[in-house]
Amino acid sequence: MLDSGQYNESWQHVHMTPESSAGSALALNAAAVLPSHTGKFSRAYHSWDDPFKRFVRASSNKPYRHITPEIGEVVDLADSQQIFANWWETKFS
Repeated sequence: MLDSGQYNESWQHVHMTPESSAGSALALNAAAVLPSHTGKFSRAYHSWDDPFKRFVRASSNKPYRHITPEIGEVVDLADSQQIFANWWETKFS
């Protein structure tokens, strides 16, 4: 799990941006990454779904698996084939 939400330029030393999280995942040689501080509510000045959009885009073509479950969805870390829908694109539109 890597911090990927509730970001603001003024808080850059407190919360990472989605792009920073993607870079950190590479530096850590992570096999999988689940973005945190995302999706439930937004205390920052970005939309609630912006962290998902940016994290998925920043994670494209990276060697790690990005895990983006809907809130409450079960994640089986042993199942490397488990697929997560981009639920934020359709859930509340």
